[in-house]
Amino acid sequence: SVAQAIVYGAFDIIKEKEKEWLIMKALYPAISTFEEPEEEFTKGAYFVEFPDFYCYTFGETIEEAYNNAEDVLNLVLYVKKEQKVEIPKASFIMDIKCNDKSFVSLVKADTRVYYKKYKHILNRKNR
Repeated sequence: SVAQAIVYGAFDIIKEKEKEWLIMKALYPAISTFEEPEEEFTKGAYFVEFPDFYCYTFGETIEEAYNNAEDVLNLVLYVKKEQKVEIPKASFIMDIKCNDKSFVSLVKADTRVYYKKYKHILNRKNR
């Protein structure tokens, strides 16, 4: 039937997207900064900024901030790929400057894993 053909066609598109994401792995430098406690964050918070993408995230613990940073990095890469925008090369970690309350680390992205985890959300616009 026509409906089955449309469903199978949509399934093939999703399968092709999954194949495309099989090869996307990256490491990008991130600047992590601990902010002292204040009204909004009574125990303080860790902010993580990606200088290559001008985006950031945070968490109340370093573990939470790092997990959020992985999500943000994967989402940024996914959106740039979807919009066919050039993805910048990762900056050299030794070239990243930060203050004495901050440190630089590498955050990994594996968009294949990210896509499989969130494809039910990411594919909503295709329905």
